[in-house]
Amino acid sequence: MTMEIEIISKESIKPASPTPHHLKTHKISLVDQFGPSGYAPILLFYSANHHTFQANSISKRSLILKQSLSETLARYYPAAGKVRDSLSIDCDDEGALYIETRINCSLKYYLGQLDVLSLDKLAPDESFKLATPGTRVVIVKENVFACGGIALGFIMWHSICDAATLSSFLKTWSALARRSSDQAVFPNFIASSLFPPNESFPQDANSSSLASILFTVGNSAARRFLFDGSVMVNLKAKATSAGMQNPTRAEVVSALIFKSFMAAAMKVKHQVHRPTLMNFPVNLRRRMTPPLPENCLGNLLFFATVLSEGEEELDSLVRKIREARSKINGDLLKSFQGEGGLTKFLEIITELRESLSASGTEHIGLNSWCNFGFYDVDYGWGKPLWIPFMGSMFKNYIFLMDTRHGNGIEAWVSLDKEVMAVVEQDQELLSFASIDPTPLDLGKPISLVSNL
Repeated sequence: MTMEIEIISKESIKPASPTPHHLKTHKISLVDQFGPSGYAPILLFYSANHHTFQANSISKRSLILKQSLSETLARYYPAAGKVRDSLSIDCDDEGALYIETRINCSLKYYLGQLDVLSLDKLAPDESFKLATPGTRVVIVKENVFACGGIALGFIMWHSICDAATLSSFLKTWSALARRSSDQAVFPNFIASSLFPPNESFPQDANSSSLASILFTVGNSAARRFLFDGSVMVNLKAKATSAGMQNPTRAEVVSALIFKSFMAAAMKVKHQVHRPTLMNFPVNLRRRMTPPLPENCLGNLLFFATVLSEGEEELDSLVRKIREARSKINGDLLKSFQGEGGLTKFLEIITELRESLSASGTEHIGLNSWCNFGFYDVDYGWGKPLWIPFMGSMFKNYIFLMDTRHGNGIEAWVSLDKEVMAVVEQDQELLSFASIDPTPLDLGKPISLVSNL
């Protein structure tokens, strides 16, 4: 069966209450200016339940999603507007674009025959495009399978949205859908005051310009490596050393894949070890002094880098990842504030670009959405069945996500095809991970209706 998607409707979901006149323009922060000029996408799959098979039940569910989205947009008022320019949002209350589709197959069939490239069809078309002036800040795509299951695609302008913002928004939306208003939060808008935007910020200094150095699309292969929660104790024990205590799940999985990538690249490309740079974003909220709340709106990230000159043990790489993250601290962030903030910011960006462009250096990107609670986004019909990575077309990239039950990690890895062929035979890696399991088998079994 060929999956067919039919668009049923498109409409604007306006905020439940108007944005006050004095808030009609939202300025992004200096750190946000560094963010990508595209969208941050997420796709959440929900299984059907016994109440969603009837057409009227599906319509009622859509109505609940739209009404609670309207209430959420009143709180996150910039999300109901349009991109004005690289510095601001026009909070015109025009609303989020909401698209409804119907799919001709069951969710169980789709996931059982999964083609990761088809995931893009379930996301809004704008997911991998630039957000130009006049485009919506938020677009939603509600895909309903023949069984009643859902794939909910959501994108927000990346300049005001990182994983923390995305999580806060979705948790608030889902809490309001469940009528659990005590669990819904109001966003914090302090970022642009702490890091005022600067009109002198050069366009070629944003992270989108680094993407052309970091990532390419082409002769690549994407694989999903599942690290079940039961193996984490052993993997952490292997990584623990006298100078590296209590490594996190993300640290040990990142280090193990980084180690495998370097060995494979040496074997396939060079026959000798070459310097390899791994870069990853760090959530600045937790690094500020004092820390900012997680519901602080923005793309409040900055890159940390790990350089490996040759073959290293797992504990050594874990230590380097921890040390790189520790350098993004309160003192550094304080230097981004005030009149000299832009100068200091650009100085570090220039150093990063030069490191990435250094001749003879391999590089790979890493991003972790672990511990942001995306699997807690419950609109009233259960927690997500699966949350995939939207970006598997990139080469030399590692993306980490919690598994459905939180103790494991699903690592999406996209590499040059020849390098991946070696990585997927790495016996150390395979002793901890399984490759490309069906999403229906991730973690513990869940209750599925017979015609899912």
